[in-house]
Amino acid sequence: LFRSAVCMKKVLLAGMVGNGLEWYDYALYAYMVTTISKLFFPAGNESVHLLATLGIFAVGFVARPFGGILFGMVGDKFGRRTALVAAIFLMAFPTGCIGLLPTYEQVGILAPLLLIVLRIMQGLSLGGAFSGTVIFLVEHSPPSRRGLVGSTSLASLAVGFLLGSLVVIVMQVALSGAQFESWGWRIPFLLGVPIGFIGLYIRNHTEESPVYEEAKLNDALSKTPLRDVLRDEWKPVLQTIGIYITVTMPFYLVSAYFITFTEKVLGRTKTEALWLNAMIMLILLVLVPLSAWLSDHVGRRKVMMVTSTGFLIFSYPIFSLLLTKD
Repeated sequence: LFRSAVCMKKVLLAGMVGNGLEWYDYALYAYMVTTISKLFFPAGNESVHLLATLGIFAVGFVARPFGGILFGMVGDKFGRRTALVAAIFLMAFPTGCIGLLPTYEQVGILAPLLLIVLRIMQGLSLGGAFSGTVIFLVEHSPPSRRGLVGSTSLASLAVGFLLGSLVVIVMQVALSGAQFESWGWRIPFLLGVPIGFIGLYIRNHTEESPVYEEAKLNDALSKTPLRDVLRDEWKPVLQTIGIYITVTMPFYLVSAYFITFTEKVLGRTKTEALWLNAMIMLILLVLVPLSAWLSDHVGRRKVMMVTSTGFLIFSYPIFSLLLTKD
């Protein structure tokens, strides 16, 4: 049922590269929050515009569950690879369009409205791409290594964020502040298009999930996957949603929000904030496979309990320490 070592390496490469490139596209908005707040809203209350910009960032999260459902049904009916290829195309298109958007000064209120539409498209794509990547990788993995293999999806997420931060850092170092706000901010978004096609090519040339192939061979594919899940698996679905909240809250606290916090509250430059974010992503790259390997040996529940408790205990003291002037 499971693939050979050589095939498994190709699957891991396809899953990690495709997922990392998708997260590069998605993360750019988080790195551009302060710039977008200036360009897509009228001059005035900076704090209100910053909150509005973060609100548009949140719109993508509202769309993500619907993207997971949509591409999940595609994956169950037509194959995991088909769903992943469609998802990465849907991500590359709106990312490139963000780089072409007119600003508020040029078209007024239409600018943030168009941005909202494109963020919804990104959210739909990522909702299907990330969950689909996890499933794709785990279904290729032997049971004894599911944690470690599945963790490569989160590790590649960190790589995508890291790549995004490095691209923005290079643009900010190479350009003056006026040049960056005038046209330089568009380049990282436009780079998302060729990057997306690279991921599209890689995903389109990898093996389909063996679990899906076996189900198809045995005529065991559900004709109504969403209805079947909601009817038969509603309890695990609710449990999984609760568990995943303990993952997303810490991650976006130290990735997306922490950049804005470093700039606006701690008074650091954007470049300093991005370098700090890059270091956080590097630490994550080390800790994710380590904790996943541990979960393969001591169990998922124990690892999740320890890490969730640690987040509850240490979050407030860490931020309080950052706010001290001494």
